[in-house]
Amino acid sequence: MTMRSRNPTGFVRRHPGTKSVRWQGIVKYPDWDNPGQWKQRSATFSKKGEAQKWVDAAIGEHRQKPSYQPPPRNVTVGDYLLQWLESSAQRVRKSTLESYRYRIDEVIKIMGKKPLVQLQPDDIQKCYMKMAETHSRRTVQYAATLLRGALEQAVNLELLPSNPSRKVPMPRLERTERPVLTPEEARQFLTAAETHRFRVLWRFIALTGVRRGEALALRWEDIDWERRVVTIQRTFSGSGRKRRTLNTPKTQRGVRTIAIPEILVNELEAQRRQQQLERQAAGDNWEDTGFVFTTSRGTLLDPSQITPAFKKLLKKAGLPNTWRLHDLRYPNLNKIPTFFVERCDGDL
Repeated sequence: MTMRSRNPTGFVRRHPGTKSVRWQGIVKYPDWDNPGQWKQRSATFSKKGEAQKWVDAAIGEHRQKPSYQPPPRNVTVGDYLLQWLESSAQRVRKSTLESYRYRIDEVIKIMGKKPLVQLQPDDIQKCYMKMAETHSRRTVQYAATLLRGALEQAVNLELLPSNPSRKVPMPRLERTERPVLTPEEARQFLTAAETHRFRVLWRFIALTGVRRGEALALRWEDIDWERRVVTIQRTFSGSGRKRRTLNTPKTQRGVRTIAIPEILVNELEAQRRQQQLERQAAGDNWEDTGFVFTTSRGTLLDPSQITPAFKKLLKKAGLPNTWRLHDLRYPNLNKIPTFFVERCDGDL
């Protein structure tokens, strides 16, 4: 059987052997005289763009050889991206894969039928513009990042000679300042939340700065009552029974111990007493999951249940509906926000 010669490929990297910033283009190509063997050539430039231009030109030069075999033309952008998603399942979390799928599906809707080998920068630019009509800039940017990575993999798999998305500017995000609750707004919110079932959850997020998924994944065993600290070591991701997953934080920094003030210790103790009453009321229907924040039957709270409840509470308090639950989070962990300190002897 005749061995099929592989296609030339290349990449750009920062030159490891120079003190100043220099960029090295490297191209690998088959040795035509020795089937199965490879050769390599490289060049160094002061600008990354120049190095990439050289790599693209060198790859085109080597592909003029008669043994070059272009990828099949019947593979569409949609076919490839679905295959890329499938391969991604082996290296990312289930929840992360779901977020990938949501953005990539939008790309497939717009240009999924186009043959992969015919994909041009202009097609990608139009795709971003089309997405921007119905999606936020953040969503478009996320999709663009995923598409660039997927097409980079297509180059590595020798399905494309170069990555056309690299010639398209990434969508830019407008930096917007998130709202910071004033003492008066905090008072309004806390007053409206006084009788809410998730009252302790709101205050736990506000006083510790944890994320929604981290708060929902908190177990009673994570609370050290004597030291007055909680340990964050897991998080919920996704929504719905089939897509919801319990994971460790993505980075080691995500696993952390947070000091909690006495006022929050009291709130958590009240939450434990309330859960005991719910356990008694549920009887045999109670499910002992060990989580601090649960449904009235002890089952896991779905993240999708929390945000709508928060929005309704904002409306009740007469506060802007544009606020997100994460706007409650105080940026400096282990420090009590001023407006909570002011109210410790009163409403809290």
